[in-house]
Amino acid sequence: MPHISPYNINANILSLIDTLEKDFSTKTEKDILSKLNLIDSYPDMSRYQLSLTKKKLADCYNQHGITGNALALYQSALSDNKSLPVKRTIKSLQAISCADLVYSIDVNYMDEKDIIQHKQNSFSNEYDSEYEQQLHEALGRLGNDYQQEFYRLRDIHDFYSSLPDDAPPPTKPAIKRDLSRLSELTGMTEDEIFNMRQKYIDEVNQEYEANWDKITAKSMVSSKRAQNIHEKALEVARNLDHNYITSAPANISDASFSDSELLFIKYIHHKSVLLDYVPGYFTHEYHIDYCNVIQRALGSGLLWYAPPAFTLSKMTVPKLKAFLLKNEQVPSGKKSNLINQILSFGNVKCFERKYYELTSFGIEQTGYVDLYHKEEK
Repeated sequence: MPHISPYNINANILSLIDTLEKDFSTKTEKDILSKLNLIDSYPDMSRYQLSLTKKKLADCYNQHGITGNALALYQSALSDNKSLPVKRTIKSLQAISCADLVYSIDVNYMDEKDIIQHKQNSFSNEYDSEYEQQLHEALGRLGNDYQQEFYRLRDIHDFYSSLPDDAPPPTKPAIKRDLSRLSELTGMTEDEIFNMRQKYIDEVNQEYEANWDKITAKSMVSSKRAQNIHEKALEVARNLDHNYITSAPANISDASFSDSELLFIKYIHHKSVLLDYVPGYFTHEYHIDYCNVIQRALGSGLLWYAPPAFTLSKMTVPKLKAFLLKNEQVPSGKKSNLINQILSFGNVKCFERKYYELTSFGIEQTGYVDLYHKEEK
């Protein structure tokens, strides 16, 4: 296949997975796996992006009952991103006996046309083993972070130097200044250009260090002023009296919101009504009138309040137990059991109207997609 950016290939894979979810076919599956294993070989491809793509494909396999392939891809995704919420799913799939796991095409499948034809690696000629050991020890004295970064950058260099001639440049190319070219243009020697640059850098650094306290103080004043503007803009919305809002209205399809207002409404989905934290760009860049937007969103049926069960899910186990004990109940079981115990009281008014929540109409109008939903622990 032609050598294009791995991120473009990744976008194509995500589109193909959408197709595979609706109509599972071997041809599409092969195309996805071949492209996925291709971009997995790029050393500077984002492991985080790869983990999300692998998880999406694993979800697709799981949905179609191909449990063996799903397990392999979930484990691969987790190795790329340790915080990916798939541990419970992996555990449930591992509980299935090996004989009962269902497999499709090997997840390591790669079409010959997709394989990158590397040049012959001349590692043994390029790197001397004795020098490599000295280099490793020297980097080790600088610290593990320096050592890992050096080898990461060298792997990228080796990878791209072995690509065919029609391969693209690295996704994050290093910018180098050609001193010899500058020498031709200016009539200065390379040493003179280098020294001139270094002198300029030293002078800038000295000026910066001399004015450090003044620059820091000015920056802090500016930051505090911006924060005060932001807090003042939020104040009215934080003091909104939710008790006067009695019931959710019917969906009003002609409600008019700007794109930035819809973005804010989408942002406060499952956020506390106290708005503990709202990014400053909603004030300084989008100039959102928070109280006005929230009231209109509630009034038009885009936004409502999360049920008591959601509020309870945000509380810690000790707080849930303390509430039960205060109400002369004996806490028992895991967090989900404690929540059910509290809900069974029938009187959970104190847990109402604590968090905002998009209605189904609001999800439709804002285009909200929960890409980062975490599994219940």
